[in-house]
Amino acid sequence: MKKIFILGFPHSGTSILKRVIGNVPEVHEHPYETNIIKPEMTIAAAADGKRAIVIKDINCPWLPSYAIPCDVPSLVAEFKVYLADNASVLFIMVIKNPADIFGSFNRRFGEASPDARPPGHQFVEWETWAAAFSLFRSAPPANLFTIRYEDFFTDRHSMLSEMFGFLDLPFDPSLLQSDRSSMIVESIGSVPNEEPSSRADGDGHGQFRTWQINQPFRDMTGESAIYLDNLTRAEIAASVVAKRLGYAP
Repeated sequence: MKKIFILGFPHSGTSILKRVIGNVPEVHEHPYETNIIKPEMTIAAAADGKRAIVIKDINCPWLPSYAIPCDVPSLVAEFKVYLADNASVLFIMVIKNPADIFGSFNRRFGEASPDARPPGHQFVEWETWAAAFSLFRSAPPANLFTIRYEDFFTDRHSMLSEMFGFLDLPFDPSLLQSDRSSMIVESIGSVPNEEPSSRADGDGHGQFRTWQINQPFRDMTGESAIYLDNLTRAEIAASVVAKRLGYAP
């Protein structure tokens, strides 16, 4: 069975991408965040007549927590070992404009000092992830495809089409729109009919995320950036790797 694993910094579009790939008839979309494809997942997918499974996680699935060690050479070396140890898995590495990511964090956690954000959600960690992304983008291992969220939508979805080619799956723009429900949080059993009034961390966040990923596929670039705090905006403006990837606050 084909195994597809999407990795990305939080709030980078990984769940939306998982849903799109899961719209392929032969693919089983595992609903919840997980750091490993377990045998029972593939058994369930096969029993449902599927020939592939897609999962997602945030940050580095081989580490014991979401925290990203801010040592780029060591992280890249560990990442390469992880990819080699899982050579039969096809990985997608996603990144997004940090202005949108951290503006979205402010809506979830409330505007706070950058150091007050939880592990795995700090700007220095985004920079480390971005530096690894940039290196892999220039020389990707055979089982890794890198894509920016913003490129989901450019040039008639040409990068998504290229990604589907990497996955050896058929791509058709109709896959971008589906009435199929997609779940993300185990405690949320159904898709809310209307946009939840709160994005705050906890159950409100789970309700919102479940509602959001089941909305029509569209480019949301810039929508959360308006909630970016000035301190993080200055960090992005000073970031060499953000500029390298075409991002500005």
